[in-house]
Amino acid sequence: MTPAEVIMTAIGLALFVLAGGCYGGLYAAAMLRSSRRLMGTAFASYAVQLGLTVLVWMYSNLAMSWKLLILASVLGYAFVPVVTWRYMHILHRTGEQTT
Repeated sequence: MTPAEVIMTAIGLALFVLAGGCYGGLYAAAMLRSSRRLMGTAFASYAVQLGLTVLVWMYSNLAMSWKLLILASVLGYAFVPVVTWRYMHILHRTGEQTT
C-alpha cells in the first residue's frame, strides 16, 4: 500500500468507528426519550457505517482477513445497542422489584 492508501484507509476506518459510536449513542438517547426522530438519526448513522464498510471493502488494499473482520464488526454493531438496551432494561427492572 502506498502512504496515501494507508492514510485513506485509516480515515475510512476511523469514520467507521465514529459512525458506530454515533449509532449506539443515538439509539440509547432515542430509547430514553422515546423519540422517533433520534431513532431515525441512529439508523442513518448505521447506514453511514454500512456505506463506509462498502467503501473500505471495495477501495482498500487490506487483506481479505481484515475485510472479513470489518464485515463481522458492522454486523455486530447492528445488534450491540439493542441487546445492551434490553439487558439494562431487565437489570434495572429486576432491581426495582427487590427494593
